[in-house]
Amino acid sequence: MVNFIIKASSILSIFAYLYIELNFLKITRYKVLSEKIPNAFKGYKILQISDLHNKTFGKENKRLFKIICSENPSIIVITGDIINRRIYDDKEALNLVKKLTSKYDVYYVTGNHEVWSNKYEELRPKLLDTGVKILNNETIKLFKGDEYISLIGIDDPGKGFYSKTEKALTLKYLDFALNNVSPDCFKVLLAHRPEYFSIYANNEIDLILSGHAHGGQVRIPFLGAIYIPNQPFFSKLSKGKFIRKNSTMIISGGLGTSKLPIRAFNLPEVVTITLN
Repeated sequence: MVNFIIKASSILSIFAYLYIELNFLKITRYKVLSEKIPNAFKGYKILQISDLHNKTFGKENKRLFKIICSENPSIIVITGDIINRRIYDDKEALNLVKKLTSKYDVYYVTGNHEVWSNKYEELRPKLLDTGVKILNNETIKLFKGDEYISLIGIDDPGKGFYSKTEKALTLKYLDFALNNVSPDCFKVLLAHRPEYFSIYANNEIDLILSGHAHGGQVRIPFLGAIYIPNQPFFSKLSKGKFIRKNSTMIISGGLGTSKLPIRAFNLPEVVTITLN
């Protein structure tokens, strides 16, 4: 009887832990310093959400919405995969985006799940109806007074594996988006895929915001992520802050899951980046 109780308690503890890892939210805050950031943008806060994959936090995402509002961001950016192509349902994601656009300027780029779903042509007008600004291989200027920073967004290359075609598309999209962009301005890139960091850095992007990797979903303490799509085992480009040349990349660990509904040592996260 004692052994049964111990085993039952262990099983319940495991399920409780897995529930916490899937449903508790954390905020990860970063600061990015650069002499290229205009004075008007000192303290400017970008809030990033990524890889929602249909996930909800509370009824109608009330917990997620409350946490986002508590950070009082200057803008919100969504770096792809708001839906899950395997179980397609855009209702909750669209409701959340609509609530966010009622309070903030929100910018969005596609992830691989939007592309793979083959339903993006249906999703795009629905997103536009929410008021979100979709960046489709383009650059816009964000002004504060007479000063500005450049916000760049590129589409996901959408082939599902690391290939010359995907790499070529990423180069093509970025080259198109950077057309006529001043090299002297501070440039922020929204790009779903972190594995192309070298491409972004070679194009002298100051700050890259990515997702896709979900932090590996399952992480091992002190070792990090085991598996990340399109990357070697135990790759470091799973979540966090990375620097290459003069470029900083911040990878969100994401909010939802894909394939297996499991996260371990890897709470869903909302990311904020404050410019200084």
